[in-house]
Amino acid sequence: MKRKSKKSEKTTISQASFFDEPIKTSTHKKEDRKEIIKEKSPLITPEEKIFTVSVFLDALNIILTSERVSIVGEVSECKIGIQWVGFSLKDKEDESKINAFLSRAQYNRIGVPLEDGMEIKMGGYPRIYKPRGQLSFAVERIEPIGEGSLKRAYELLKKQLELEGLFTRKRPLPQFIERIGIITSRDGVVIHDFRNNLDKLNYKLFFRNARVEGEEAVANLVDAIERFNNHMPDLDVLVIIRGGGSLESLQAFNNERVARAIFASKIPTLCGIGHDVNVPIACLVADQSVSTPTAAAYTINNSWESLHSAIPLFEEKLFNTYERELNIIIASITHNTRVLLSAFSRVFLAVEHQKRMLTRARETLSSTFNQFKERTRLSQITLMRLAYEMINKITTRIAHAEAICSANNPLTQLALGYSIVRNEEGKILKSARDIKKDMHIITQLTDGTVASKVEKSIINE
Repeated sequence: MKRKSKKSEKTTISQASFFDEPIKTSTHKKEDRKEIIKEKSPLITPEEKIFTVSVFLDALNIILTSERVSIVGEVSECKIGIQWVGFSLKDKEDESKINAFLSRAQYNRIGVPLEDGMEIKMGGYPRIYKPRGQLSFAVERIEPIGEGSLKRAYELLKKQLELEGLFTRKRPLPQFIERIGIITSRDGVVIHDFRNNLDKLNYKLFFRNARVEGEEAVANLVDAIERFNNHMPDLDVLVIIRGGGSLESLQAFNNERVARAIFASKIPTLCGIGHDVNVPIACLVADQSVSTPTAAAYTINNSWESLHSAIPLFEEKLFNTYERELNIIIASITHNTRVLLSAFSRVFLAVEHQKRMLTRARETLSSTFNQFKERTRLSQITLMRLAYEMINKITTRIAHAEAICSANNPLTQLALGYSIVRNEEGKILKSARDIKKDMHIITQLTDGTVASKVEKSIINE
């Protein structure tokens, strides 16, 4: 069987130097390991297992990285780079040691500062760096152990965050707190103590369960803080509480990730964490901190204290204002009543005066009307008498005129035998000289007219 080239022998699982290259962890199951190793090694035969160095180390890494272990030891040769953090963990009894590494991002996420001499428990998996054939340990979690290491980690982180100014920003908690976000464990009495010590003020409580101790505590606390800020930014305060404990049990609250999450919170924060000597870093970063969950409840109650103490003053001020305004209103009503009564009196007097005037005017009008009526009656009689006399005079005159007209009526003269002659145009002919021969004339008699033609006209000399 022909050996593959060195390039083709490289596996897909990349190796990492102490600081330079990323690590890809293996997730192969145990039952798959033999098949993977067999596929990678061209020299394996049924009779004899023969590996290249590269494939053999790949096979070892597959086996090593499939299990997660924890190792306890003392940190030495700690180097914190831009991308990678490396250190050695040694056994204090026989000076045995193993090199360990993790990315700077993972180191920041873990939130535990490292320093030579600290005793820690690190979790992760071993692997062999192929170019050097060197066994190292890929770190996934770190916990300080022992009182000295815990205190040292606490002091280092405290100093670092203090220099960055995370302890100086203190936002005041709002007055009249109503909407409260609570982060703590649902197990135990802490949450019940907190709720039982809140006054009956119709608080609106929103709870997120979080581990407050152990490996999951840091991730739980950070997730709860971020969720409240992302989904309920209108909360009045974010309360982070847990009961008292040792420095070791309070590690989650002395963690850089938790501290930075509290500092990044847009919601004002209140920490109530029980402690003995060292104030948890979470409390130092929070906008306000107290020593117990019960004290946190009292702090929230105190946000209403100004109102409680002001209520009697407000009551007295309101009563005095009400009394003063009432007196002003009563005085105004009394004054206005007087004004109205005076005005109404004047109106009543004016009305009575007008009534008397109207009565007199009616009486005067009635008297005048009666006088007018009487005068009209007398005038009517006089008028009728005068009209009668005038009619008599006119009648007499008409009779006289009729007599004259009758006497001068041409028809009367005609009845006596006279006649009236007219030409064709109807003009009365008064003289024989006006009549010519062959002229047509009309003669009016008393009982009719005669049309004739003139044959001869005789004129008297």
